[in-house]
Amino acid sequence: MAPQARAVADFQAHERDVWCVAFDPTDGNLLATCSYDGTAAVWDLNDLRSPRRAASLRGHRGDVRCIAWRVAQRPTGGTAAAAATASSPLPPAAEGAEGAEAMAMATGAAAAGASPPLFDKWLVTAGRDATVRLWSYSEAVRRQEMSYMCPWALNT
Repeated sequence: MAPQARAVADFQAHERDVWCVAFDPTDGNLLATCSYDGTAAVWDLNDLRSPRRAASLRGHRGDVRCIAWRVAQRPTGGTAAAAATASSPLPPAAEGAEGAEAMAMATGAAAAGASPPLFDKWLVTAGRDATVRLWSYSEAVRRQEMSYMCPWALNT
């Protein structure tokens, strides 16, 4: 009889059942989870003895049933980069100043003087409230708790 495998980490991720998990395809130490408790979270697994909640995402009304990463490499400059950015399948900007602020948050616009990340990282969640929501990973980590309604919630 083969020996049984032992878990290398075990932690309470949510208040209710965890419905779905997904590893960041560019960083195996980041795990996204979603739950019947109506929240999604990103976990830093660098220390498996004590996983750290890097961000909480709140906004669905009811269970969150699905979570996935959407990662796109950022262009590195020049006119080809501008064309690549223009053709990137990112959410359309909303109208006015609110839209510009939302797009800056969603694309993870860097603070003045900081280097932008190499990837645009998004989390996509789907819930029993019949919505799909797109979340900026960099903004979620910056705020640690995002509870506003995502401007690109798509009613189905």
